[in-house]
Amino acid sequence: MASLFQIAIVSLFLFISFSFRLSETTDCGGNSIASTITINQRGYEGEFISIQKAIDSVKNNNDRWVKIHIHAGTYMEKVEIPRDKPCVIFEGEGSKNTIIQYNDYQTEEKIWRPTFHSNPPNVIALGITFKVW
Repeated sequence: MASLFQIAIVSLFLFISFSFRLSETTDCGGNSIASTITINQRGYEGEFISIQKAIDSVKNNNDRWVKIHIHAGTYMEKVEIPRDKPCVIFEGEGSKNTIIQYNDYQTEEKIWRPTFHSNPPNVIALGITFKVW
């Protein structure tokens, strides 16, 4: 009977620990933006032409707000934010002007992934349309 009680206690402990991990947030240093990265698919007035490359350039386990400003245009790419890239603000130039789209679908051989997939806490997107084309 004691071993059943111990298993129940350990199971409860693991459940509570896992639950708190899921709701974890990151302190992003208040409401000030530490840096801005600019994307322009035309190759001028921007540090990157790809949204994913801009995300990849953000420091791992970032703890300060980083704004990624995306110039107007239609960006044909999948965007995935890894769990170790929190505290990111995506700022487009209006939902009618800044569009991120990708043509993806599910088949028997391939698992469908969305156009935009965010894993970490504290990610904000403003003035952008995401769509499957």
